Amino acid sequence: MAKYQVTIQFEIHEEFKDLIPPHRTYINYLINKGIIDHYAVSMETQRAWITLNADNKREVKKILSKSPIYKFWTCEIDELFVLDGQHYRLPALQPELVFLYLHPRGFCFNTFYKWDRFHHEAPGK
Repeated sequence: MAKYQVTIQFEIHEEFKDLIPPHRTYINYLINKGIIDHYAVSMETQRAWITLNADNKREVKKILSKSPIYKFWTCEIDELFVLDGQHYRLPALQPELVFLYLHPRGFCFNTFYKWDRFHHEAPGK
């Protein structure tokens, strides 16, 4: 399976506006299924960008064509060679998180490492 970046140009009409709620339902479904990684829309430029997972461009078109507003789109589909960013990195560990849990003999405290997405230094540095 490959990743694809879809750039969409659209124009807003009354019919387009009425179809936005069912379109968002479909996009949310695809996000929840792991098909769409990122979905961004600019009303300023009337463009949208979708990063999704598919076997080929034909499958991308098939997935997108099920959107109620597909007929208003002009699409450009590009297979990605590299996609990198903060969301594709493992979070760094931070020490000293106190965790309270229920033990058969009562409450216990324990110290664990916590995941912190924004601090990438090793603990103690």
